Order: sequence, then structure tokens, then C-alpha cells
Amino acid sequence: MPGYEGIRSLVEAEGFHKIRSLEVTDGFLDGLKIEFTEHLNVLIGTRGSGKTTLLEFLRFALGIGGETSGLIRENLEHGRVTLGIETKGGTRYTVERAWGAEPQVFDSAGEAVPIEISRGVLFGADVYGQSEIEEIATKPLPRRRLIDRFVQEELRGLDVKLQTLERKLRRSRQELLAVLQELDSLPSEELNSKKQELLVRLQALNETGSNTVEFRTALSERQGRESEVRGAEAAQHELVLLDEGVRSLARDVAARLAAALPPVALTGPNAEAMVGIAEQLEQLSEAVLEQLSAVQDRIVSAQEGIGTARERIAGLHAKQEAAYTELMKKHEAARVAQLERNELQAEQSEVEGLLQRRAGRERLWREKETEWKELVKELVALRQERADVRAAAVDWLNEKLQGTHVQIKLHEGADSTEFRDRLDKALAKAQPRLNSRGAIVNQLTQDSPRRLVDRIRRRAYRELEEKGLTSHQAKRVVEVLDCTEDLFWIETADLLEVAEISFEEKGTWKPSDKLSTGQKSSAVLPILLQISSRPLITDEIESHLDQETLLESVIDQAKKMRGRRQLIFATHNANVPVSGDDGDTRVFVLHSEGDKAKVIKTGTVDETKDEILKLLEGGEPAFERRRQRYGIEAKKTKKAKKK
Repeated sequence: MPGYEGIRSLVEAEGFHKIRSLEVTDGFLDGLKIEFTEHLNVLIGTRGSGKTTLLEFLRFALGIGGETSGLIRENLEHGRVTLGIETKGGTRYTVERAWGAEPQVFDSAGEAVPIEISRGVLFGADVYGQSEIEEIATKPLPRRRLIDRFVQEELRGLDVKLQTLERKLRRSRQELLAVLQELDSLPSEELNSKKQELLVRLQALNETGSNTVEFRTALSERQGRESEVRGAEAAQHELVLLDEGVRSLARDVAARLAAALPPVALTGPNAEAMVGIAEQLEQLSEAVLEQLSAVQDRIVSAQEGIGTARERIAGLHAKQEAAYTELMKKHEAARVAQLERNELQAEQSEVEGLLQRRAGRERLWREKETEWKELVKELVALRQERADVRAAAVDWLNEKLQGTHVQIKLHEGADSTEFRDRLDKALAKAQPRLNSRGAIVNQLTQDSPRRLVDRIRRRAYRELEEKGLTSHQAKRVVEVLDCTEDLFWIETADLLEVAEISFEEKGTWKPSDKLSTGQKSSAVLPILLQISSRPLITDEIESHLDQETLLESVIDQAKKMRGRRQLIFATHNANVPVSGDDGDTRVFVLHSEGDKAKVIKTGTVDETKDEILKLLEGGEPAFERRRQRYGIEAKKTKKAKKK
């Protein structure tokens, strides 16, 4: 797993996704056809001219959550949005979407390809409105998602591993619970007590019964026949369990190999080479399943063989039982006692069979418990890898954020929401109701899930009391949770990382959720404007910012993204297109005619300066009045100087 240097090389690698074009049919922007530049694209126009609608159409077409459904439905009507996109690898696709339908993806030849664009694997974009920027500043989950966007590919690989592991944990948990339920039906203390009682009663009968060699031999042989029956039944039962285990293994192998290569990997620029990998995995799956099928056939053969042997043994036993019955007739005194002895021996045989079954289940429990513990260790290790990736991303971001008055801290394991929820739901099942449940949850979640579960399984009441529980509460908690499915769920609860964004003001660092609205934007925007392969799309990025902060935190950083990231901004501030221009900014001027809106002009800053002056500066007279008021002398043109 890459550390800081690895993350930096991944994030700063050459190539980035681009939205090449947008076309809209029907609705408020009917007939719209525009082409975007690779760097800075700026949408300007009066309020209600369709800027926000256009940005939301981009979000809608790519299947990115968060779009305003009412706005899309109202402004698209029965129409369709079509995007031309280019991946960072240079492959071009067309994405089409109508209201009520999923996005459809077509290759450069116009052929539909089975790609779920909304998953963000092939192509993705970062779309932020003011409400989303506010959420990033104030809520832990959006902050963590923001960090994740910079290391999405690395985290996606880990997520696949985690999903596979979670399926294994689910199966292991179900198997453990099945064994646990069976053990509950075979109470050890009761069975051993019954065994001892039967032994005492049989010994008393043996002292009063016939003691001839012939009689003792007959009894011994009869007990031997009972042991043979139990042994044959046990062998047959073990083969049934083995067959179930092989079938489970076959399903697991097939599922793991099928999930090893994501379908999207077969649709990339090197699909032909990737097909070779898919074929190898398929051949391996077929070979393994063929071998496992052979094992299953051999199990069936063994079951049939044991069945035949049991029939032969049953025939022998029938003849031997007939001879035993004749012998009993000769010993009338012993016959009555033997009837009772037979009943006791039958009961003894049943108890011993149950004890043997329990011993087998206990061995299976230990095996399954070991498997579970290994899976949990693997889960912990994978989650730590994920935390390390996020930590490396934060280190990289902090390096890039130097001089911006913004910094990020990552607190590992600080988000115990899932742990608390699972524990609270489990304790809510207590009957009678557990008083002070909220306080108990607060005290117990100071521990890690695994340490809490260990204490409950060991019935460590004193340790639970040291966590602040009363003696009664400790016993109730163990009583409610021990040996339950909820305990396994609690053990695997995810303690997630919390990203804290801070903003420096006059030498004091303040967390972003304690800042004013303007300061929240100042804290979040420098992070949004870092290098990424995904286009950045924002609406009124200048909102709540003073002009100095806009220039330092937004415009200067946006200019650094030239050739490294595509930017699409809607704005009412002239500094965005003018100060952010490096000669290749493309400005789109939108105009509304009431029920319809359109782009009335497209061009560079120089080509659209009249519209910028009118819409963003209030017109030339207003601009001139401000210049005079500020006491700024107008620069003379070259022509004026010559005169």
C-alpha cells in the first residue's frame, strides 16, 4: 500500500478527465450545444439565465448524487442531456440521460457499452454547490468523502477486498451461530449428570443379575452391537457435513474468482489483453470446481458404500439379537432385570451419542472460532491500510495547502457512530428493559469494539464495572449480549477516521465547524482546488468570500491547475474569468427569454469582455465611477501616447 510518496505520485500523475461537450434537447435549455475547454470554463449571465441548471445537468448526466430532482424534472421535461467526455487515458465516450432513466454510455463508434458511469470508476467529476461546501465544513462524513476523492482508485481496490472479506465474515458468522444453537440444544452439564445417574443404576442391576460367563458375554456383545450402530451413524453424519463444506468451498471459490476482475476492466483501452486475464481466472475456476466436483462424487460413493455396509451389519445384528433373545428365555430371573437394563442401556447409548455429538460440535466451534478470529484480524489490517491511505492523502494535501491558512488533521478511529448504533440496538432488545441505556452505551464505547466483545465473552464483570457500570448493569449487559449474533456485529463495527479542517485567523487555528459562513468557504475551497483527475464544477464559488480571499484562495490556485485539471464555474464575479485567465479561459454568456434560455455568446475573456463588463461589473459607466472613486488613473492606450 503506497505511503506519502506513493500517494503523491498517484494524485499528481499526468492526465485528467475532461467534459468535452454538452447538448440538451427540450426543456429550459432546449437546443443548447457547447464545447468546453480543458482548463477554465466560466458561465456568466443574469440570475435565472440557466447557469445553475446547466451545472445540474452535468451532475445529472454523470449520475452524481445530490442533484436537485425537482429542478432537473422541471427544466428538462421530456428531453435528454448528452455529454461528450474523455477519460484521463484519452478514450472518448458519449453519455446520454433522460429524466427517469439511468445514464447510457456509448463508445466513439456509437456502440452502447456496459459501463455504470455513476460508479465513478471510468470517469467522475466533483460537483459542489454552496450547501455542499457548508456541509464539508460542518459534518465529518462529507469531510471524509472529500479526502477520499483524492485517493479514490486506491480506496476502490481496498473496498473490493473489504466487500469480499465481509462476505466471508457473514458466512463465518452464520456457521458459528448454527453451531452455537446446536450446542445450546446439547447442554453439557445436564447430559453428564444423566450419564452418571444411568451408570449408577446399571451397576446396581449388574450386581443382582445373572453372572454366568455366557450371560456376561451376551451382554457385552449386545453393547458392542449398539456401539457399531452409533459408529456407522456418526460416519454417515460426518460425510454429510463434509459434503456441505465442499459445496460451500465451491461457492466461495466461484464467487471470489468471479469478483477478482471488475467488468469495467474489460472495457478499457487494453480490453483485449485484459480478456486474457479473465480467461485465466475462468479456466482456474473451472479446474478447481472440477476437482471439487470429483471430491463430491467420491463422498457420494463413500456414502453409498457405508449404506451397503450398514445393511449387511443390520442383517448380522438381526441374527445375533435372535440368539440373544433365546438366551434371555433360559434365564427368567435375569430376563426381567435385563428388560430394565436394556432400557437403561438404550438411554445410556442415547446420552453418550449426544455427548459425542456435543464433543464434535465443540471441536467444530473451535475451528470456526479460529477462522472467525483470523478473518477479524484481516479486517482490522485492511481497515488500517485504508486509514494509512487517508493519512497519506492528508499529508499530501497539507503540503499543498502551505501558505493558505488551512490545515487538515486526521483522527484515526474517532468516528464511533457504527459502534454506538450497533451496541444501542442490541441493548434495546433487553427484557426487561435496560435502564440508563444511553449512559451505558456512552461508557462502553470508550473501549474498542473488539476489547468490549472480549470482556463480554470472558464474562469479565469487574472490568466492565471499571468502565463505569454498576454490578447489576455489568451482569445484564453480559446476559443480553453473550453468545448472540449482535455480539459478532459489534465486534466488526467500523471505527472510521475523522478529518478535521482548521483555518488560521490572526495566529489562532479554528475548526471549520466553528467558523463564520465566509470563513467556512475560505477553509474548504483551497482543498477543493487541489490537483485531481476529476473536473471541478462549482456554482458561485465566490459566495461569502471577500475579494482578497477570492484572489488568493481561489483564483491563484485555479491558475495553478492549468493543464492539470478542468474547471467549470458559474459566477457573478468578474475576478473569476478576468483574474483567472491565462489566455485560454472560455466564457459562456447565458441569457433567459422567460420560458427558454440559451448561450448567446462563447469566447475568450477578450472576446466576451463587453458582456463581462455589463453583467459582472454593472456596465462601463459603473466601472468608470468606481475607478474614479478609488482614485485609480486609467492607463493610456498606445495610440493616445503617440498623439
